[in-house]
Amino acid sequence: MNLMVMKMLTAVRNFTSVYKILLSLCLIFLVQTMGEVSAEVVTVSVCGVASDQNTALENAKKLAVEKVLARFIAPNQDPTSEFNQLSKNYSEFVISTEVFNKQKSKKQISLYTRVQVDAGKIHSLLKSRGKSAQQSQEYLEACFLIRVTGLTNDRELKSGESTVYKVCSDTFQRLGFRVTNSDEALMSMEEDLTSEKFFRHLFKLVDEEYPEITLAVIGEIKVEKTGSEGSFGANSHVHFRAIDMLSRKPIADFEEVYRSRGNSDSDAVRLSLEKAAMNASETLAEKSRVYFKNRKEVIN
Repeated sequence: MNLMVMKMLTAVRNFTSVYKILLSLCLIFLVQTMGEVSAEVVTVSVCGVASDQNTALENAKKLAVEKVLARFIAPNQDPTSEFNQLSKNYSEFVISTEVFNKQKSKKQISLYTRVQVDAGKIHSLLKSRGKSAQQSQEYLEACFLIRVTGLTNDRELKSGESTVYKVCSDTFQRLGFRVTNSDEALMSMEEDLTSEKFFRHLFKLVDEEYPEITLAVIGEIKVEKTGSEGSFGANSHVHFRAIDMLSRKPIADFEEVYRSRGNSDSDAVRLSLEKAAMNASETLAEKSRVYFKNRKEVIN
């Protein structure tokens, strides 16, 4: 009898151990799944301001969506821009709101609000729009001939160039352009040219040797480290030019200076390069898209 009881107790202990393992695995899976879901939903704290409470709340929702949208594409208030069009439909991406503070004055109401935004939906929509645009503009072939100057460390320079090319490629592809890789051998030959000679010389080479290119984006980003002891900063002076290689005419120029601070020299450089490349490529991609769309309508 005692032997039977011992066997039963052993069986129960074994079952309990297996049950605990299965329960642990289920909990791990649940946590991982929740993490994936939460990564798709972003909570943003904003302040909506208006003359009445309902309008102030709508203003808060719009601001929150624009903050999340800016993670994927550069802010652009041009009525035809993708940023502006998605911003107008902000209510589609708002999951919930929570007002945690309210201030009133004689003329306006300020609502401090936590807004849950469906970042996954925004990302999916941008990807699907990019695919649709690419199908309708398959003849558009873009090439980037962009150099980064001011960095003496080869590893830092290569990393900076890689960052710039990835940002530019992703942006132009999303708006329907096919992207071809730049000729690295060609770029290395032009390292010592001044800015204007760099632009002119590369335009001539692309025109003569790359007939398949519809759009050439030629440019440079000059980096200057500005940190002092105990702090790290960087300025990026960006100048890009988009050129229609079919008509050999410039479409648009973009020139601006971006300043960033980081936890290290390399971090500050990366942030300033990302900001410069994002805003320059977003602006030129949108202007190029509109340009070729209008050009196609004229031809038709």
